[in-house]
Formats: sequence, structure tokens, C-alpha cells
Amino acid sequence: MSRLRIERTEMSQIGEPSQPSSKAKTSTISFDEWLHIGLENDWCGPPVCSIHDGIPMSEAEEEEFQEGDPCVHIIRLYEDEEQKKLVEDFHSPSNWRKPLI
Repeated sequence: MSRLRIERTEMSQIGEPSQPSSKAKTSTISFDEWLHIGLENDWCGPPVCSIHDGIPMSEAEEEEFQEGDPCVHIIRLYEDEEQKKLVEDFHSPSNWRKPLI
């Protein structure tokens, strides 16, 4: 199982990251733990199937979809490295939009 390295930074009172300190905490967690934290803190919706469940949208976004072209961002969850490779080899936008982390 792959592990994620998480570095926690303190935020200032105005919402800006504070200057790095020697006290920065770094921990390693699994992807499942990372996803659980996101779900537990309401930072994301639950994993759904866009084909069978539809794209999660508000009523206003659904109306805009019927009339125009809204953009709803989706993050694909891969089962393993092989699936990641196969999807990214086939789906060009997954490479264009990959964040530079």
C-alpha cells in the first residue's frame, strides 16, 4: 500500500500559512486514511460513480447544465497503480490537468 507524506502547517489568524518553523509536524498516512479525513471533515463529497449515479450537482448547477456548460471538477480514485496507468494513458485530460505538486 502506498503512503502519503503529510506536512501540517499552522495558519495565521487571517488564513495565510504562517512562516515555516522547525516545529512543523510531518506524518505518513495511507490513502484510505487521507480520504477518511477528507470525508470526516466535509472537505469532499463521498465517492460516487459519475456513470451510474450522475455527477453531484446543486439544483442551480443542474439548471445551468440544461442551458449551457457548467464545469464540475471530479477526482478519479484509482484502485491501483495499473488502473492509474491505463486511465492516464487513455484519457489525455488526466495528464493536462495533473497538478504540479
